[in-house]
Amino acid sequence: MEPAPWTAEQENILRTVLYFDLFRHPLSLGELERFLPSPVSGELRSVIEHGPLASVLILDKGYVRIAVRSKTIIEEREHKERRARKLWRIARFLGIALRHIPYVRCVCVSGELSKGVASSSSDIDLFVITAGGRIWVTRAILTAIKKVLFLNSKRYFCLNHFIDEDHLTFGDRNIYTALEIVTLRPLCGEKLYRKYLQANDWTREYVPNAIQDAHLTPPRRDSQSYVQRCMEALFPAALVDRWDMQLFEFWTRLWRRRYPELSPEALRHQFQSSRFISTAYGQDMLARVMARYQELLIEFRCAPPEKPSGGISRTASAAAGLWPTYS
Repeated sequence: MEPAPWTAEQENILRTVLYFDLFRHPLSLGELERFLPSPVSGELRSVIEHGPLASVLILDKGYVRIAVRSKTIIEEREHKERRARKLWRIARFLGIALRHIPYVRCVCVSGELSKGVASSSSDIDLFVITAGGRIWVTRAILTAIKKVLFLNSKRYFCLNHFIDEDHLTFGDRNIYTALEIVTLRPLCGEKLYRKYLQANDWTREYVPNAIQDAHLTPPRRDSQSYVQRCMEALFPAALVDRWDMQLFEFWTRLWRRRYPELSPEALRHQFQSSRFISTAYGQDMLARVMARYQELLIEFRCAPPEKPSGGISRTASAAAGLWPTYS
C-alpha cells in the first residue's frame, strides 16, 4: 500500500476535521486549534492552505471544510449559529429558574447547543449536578416540571445527564466524553462546574488545548438560593434518602418494561444508572457513526484507529463515542 502523504501534524488536522465532518460541522480555525491533540508548528492557516492538505481541505469564510463537500455546508453552519443564539436566550432563563429547584447544584448545556450550533430539530440538552445522593429525587422533580410546564416537550428541556457532587469523576474515558466535558457551558453553579473540570483533567490527554480559562466566566450565583434552602429543609434527610432509593428502583423497572427487547447487558449500555449517575447513550448509532469515521480515515489515507493514547489522532474504535444530538 502506498504510504499516506501526510506528516503527523497534517494527519492530526485532517483527522480532526473529518471527525467533525461526520456531523456536518465545519470548524473555525479557532475551534480546530482548540480540538487538535497537539499544537501545530507554524500558522494553522498556512499549513492548511499550502502543502498536501490544500488538496483535501478548503478554508471557506473562516471555516475549514472537506473539499468534496458542497460549500452550502458553510451556509448551513451559519444558519445553525443564528438558531443557537435564539435557543441560548431560553437556556439562560432555564439556568436562572433551575437554580431554585431543590438539590440542583449545577446546570450546564451539553450536546449540540454547547458547540454553538442548533439544527431545526435541536433541543436544549441539560447536564445536571445534584447534591450528594439526590440524583433520582432531583430527576423526578425536573421531570414533573417538564411534563407540567413544558407539556413534556424535549425541545426546550431535555434531561440529558445527571451526576451528584460527590462523584464527579467520569468513568468512560474516550474522545466522545472528553469533548462533551470540555464543551459544557455552565448556566449556574460555576464553582462546581470548575471542580468537575478539575476532577476530569484526563480530558487533556485527548484535547489538551480545549479548556481555556479565557472561555470561563467569573463564578456567579453559586450559593444556594433562599427558596431552595427552604424547600430542602422541609423534609428530613433520612426520608429523602429513602425516596431517592425508591425512585432509582422505580426508574430501573420502568426501563426494563419500556425496552423488553434489550438484554440486561444492552440495557446497561443504553442506560448508565446507579445511585450516583443517570445517563443514556445511543450505542447503536455510535457504532454506525464510528464505522463511518473509520471509512473516512481509509478514504483520506489516514492510519486506522489503534488505541486511545490521546486525541482524535488515536481514537478507540469500540469505546469512542460521538455527539448523539448530531445524528
